[in-house]
Amino acid sequence: MTLSRPARTLVPAAVLAIGLLTVTACSAVPEGVDEAGRAFGVELNPERKDADSLLPGECFIEPEADELIGVSMVGCGEEHDNEVLHVVTVPVSVEYPGDDPENWWEHEQVCAGQVFEDYVDEVWEDSPDWNFYSLLPSEYSWASGERRVHCVLYRMDGTSWTGSPSTGNTQLVSG
Repeated sequence: MTLSRPARTLVPAAVLAIGLLTVTACSAVPEGVDEAGRAFGVELNPERKDADSLLPGECFIEPEADELIGVSMVGCGEEHDNEVLHVVTVPVSVEYPGDDPENWWEHEQVCAGQVFEDYVDEVWEDSPDWNFYSLLPSEYSWASGERRVHCVLYRMDGTSWTGSPSTGNTQLVSG
């Protein structure tokens, strides 16, 4: 998977840098990868999940630089800084849009419309606090049949929160 952002604002540099290393295309975190990571002294979080298998409403912590595969899942009642807003399935008939994030907007824009407004209770273009970025299939995962675009909600000021804007019980965590 690769990372894309809507044109409205820039995603924090940390999300881009870490996200690109973290969510490389794969459909599961293979045991062989775990074994190799442990051999190199990488501490593996047992609560991590492959980005391709994230579902709407799931919450996670922005990956640390040493978490090369997967994201650290937490319950949405716990402190988190990423929440899956929506998952868009691109039709099989569509050719791979390429590496240019702008080519993906046709598929991402559903997340910027009514989906965003229903989830956050704000219009995307007018939201002063919330935005989303997208985890996109890589060319390799596309060739393997992966057609999902994962839209991930985050706070533009970088703060974390508990609860979910989808349920109206969001509490910001002071940094």
